Amino acid sequence: MSPDDASFVLQSYGFPLAAAEVFGTIEEAALAAHRIGGPVALKAVGATLIHKSDVGAVLLDLEGADRVLEAGKELIDKLAAKGLDGSIEGFMIQEMVKGGREVILGMAHDRSFGPLLMFGLGGKYVEIFNDVCFRVVPITDNEAREMLTSITGYPILAGARGEEPIDQDFLAECLERLSRLVETFEEIGEIDINPLVCFEPRESFRAVDARIRIRSQSELALDDN
Repeated sequence: MSPDDASFVLQSYGFPLAAAEVFGTIEEAALAAHRIGGPVALKAVGATLIHKSDVGAVLLDLEGADRVLEAGKELIDKLAAKGLDGSIEGFMIQEMVKGGREVILGMAHDRSFGPLLMFGLGGKYVEIFNDVCFRVVPITDNEAREMLTSITGYPILAGARGEEPIDQDFLAECLERLSRLVETFEEIGEIDINPLVCFEPRESFRAVDARIRIRSQSELALDDN
């Protein structure tokens, strides 16, 4: 799905998303940054640009149209040096989300079990720490809470070393919403919400990056066999 379509789906299920707009050119994105004001994130958008941080397609804490335009040109040159400039389909300007705890919510479709929900500590190091757990859809409210407490990094969410804990009730609710979403639409093959930045109170939660992959006709046909 395009970023706009994925955002629409997730917002329809009550996920709080960081404010963002996608533009066709870096010049348009720079003008939007001026209109929004304050620091923003700039991201290159493209169907094949999945792990944006890994290829340098994300720049943070940019303020003002001139800085966004300059940074955007640097981003294009960086991707061109990696042979990825042809993958750029647009540019996203997004509000900066600072602080909080980063988690990942996801789903992958398993041939034997169907949709599997994933939860764990998120951010760009998620694949290095690999602190995640899985449950078969659908999940109950108790199972959602168990997913939170089953990861090694749970104390970080609960308020380790005197830090304020996040709203665990709302985070568990987000997992339940994701479960309902993928249970309703069998066409969804994969979802990654990473990071979902969590706070106390829940009103400050923000999903910073999300993608949804739709299953092909051949994948759907396998379900009937």
